[in-house]
Amino acid sequence: MLGGDYAFEWGYAPFGSVNNLNSNLLNYSSGPFSLGTAFVPSGGVNYGSTLTLSGFTPFDYNPGLGDLLLEVAVSNQDIFANGTGNGYNQADYSGSVTSRAYFLTSNGNHADAAGLVTTFNGNIVPEPSSFLLLGGGLVALVKGRKRFGIK
Repeated sequence: MLGGDYAFEWGYAPFGSVNNLNSNLLNYSSGPFSLGTAFVPSGGVNYGSTLTLSGFTPFDYNPGLGDLLLEVAVSNQDIFANGTGNGYNQADYSGSVTSRAYFLTSNGNHADAAGLVTTFNGNIVPEPSSFLLLGGGLVALVKGRKRFGIK
């Protein structure tokens, strides 16, 4: 990951946006919502390093509202030798799960079938409805046990 100031936002894109993003960079159907920022020192960091966001705002993604769109805006980025590409994360070139639309100052707007390989770490907190289902199931088991005379 190249050195620079990174800002991360997320939002919803219309269904079917994977490998169909517009190069005009207007792909949100709702959002964007801030995830946080990060600073990578000049010289960058190697693949496999962990990037911790400052001001991270947790979010709940509902797949029923659209495709997840992650926006990475970079300023003051290190200059790299070939002057093309965006150089900030490993890419998935399959086009089946992720895709990208991006802007390079020297080369304008682009859209292609590559996409950032992104993982999220954190504590997974069950939704309240999960607890209700579990509790309801336990109550049904206890009542069924009494009803059918199971000891």
